[in-house]
Amino acid sequence: MKSIENINQKKRRVAGKVYYLRQYIEDLNKLLFCEVTPDLLISLIETDSFFDKFPISSFELKRKETIDFADKEKLLSITHKEISSWTSPYYVYLIGVEYCGMIEVPSLNSFNWDFNFEDETHGAVMFVRKDGKEKLVLDFYEEFSQYFMDIEIYRFVENKE
Repeated sequence: MKSIENINQKKRRVAGKVYYLRQYIEDLNKLLFCEVTPDLLISLIETDSFFDKFPISSFELKRKETIDFADKEKLLSITHKEISSWTSPYYVYLIGVEYCGMIEVPSLNSFNWDFNFEDETHGAVMFVRKDGKEKLVLDFYEEFSQYFMDIEIYRFVENKE
């Protein structure tokens, strides 16, 4: 049975379509090796359901490191070492996910790891494994005319108190 969108989700979807969706899709198209169209995004109902099933409080930080944004070799080294399943399906999302939804990719190989600083409007890309077991956050920013990236890797913890 298909779930019905609640009033909050409908308001967010409409606001997303008006204010966020165009830029969200543009950014995803710069970051992923596939053409992203609005119909490829999972619905806000499915997105909310996923986040309800795997709330932020259920994840435990396993590694956090700040690197120079341009050091993509180090980014790949860290992620290949720390991520347990590189080839599992992942959801990718950006700031604005609550208005636009997530997109599913077949693996982390779908992501352009050599992306540019300007490719994402808000400076953050998040990945969560479709089974909810791992999460990767890339948060990049400028400080004193230098570009940095925080890499955060989380693991889901059952029944975290």
